[in-house]
Amino acid sequence: MNPAHHETDPRQLLQQMLLIRTYEEAIVAGSTAGTVPGTCTSVGQEAAAVGVVNALTPDDLILTNHRSAGHLLARGADPGRLLAEVMGRSDGYCGGRSGSLHISARELGVVLTSTIVGADEIIVLDHGRIVERGNHAALLAAQGRYAEMWALQQSSEV
Repeated sequence: MNPAHHETDPRQLLQQMLLIRTYEEAIVAGSTAGTVPGTCTSVGQEAAAVGVVNALTPDDLILTNHRSAGHLLARGADPGRLLAEVMGRSDGYCGGRSGSLHISARELGVVLTSTIVGADEIIVLDHGRIVERGNHAALLAAQGRYAEMWALQQSSEV
């Protein structure tokens, strides 16, 4: 795993954030040009990934989401191997089998990235209580918390 954790030099933290932004912008450019498969980026979330990962110990394991590139890069992933995985190449972290949604890098302590694809039911929680449940269309039509969160996310997408 990456032993370079608990970075406190603001310049080094900024360097990690810039690496993530540069990688993500390259993915977006490639996707726009049609040379890279489309993916969900973490543009604008670089500081969160760097902050969280730098607070971990080298033995901590990471379970992250479909916007995982920032966490992987902050943990020390090689951008070239990460891109190779997204491109489906055998030199990627998972041999090119995971795309961008399910990359794991056991050697970095990133054991799982997760996403919801084709869910039959979405459950909305508030302080551990189920407040809404249903599929995407039904929850949007209900105009409840899920619809509010969806609208907020759509208005802030880059």
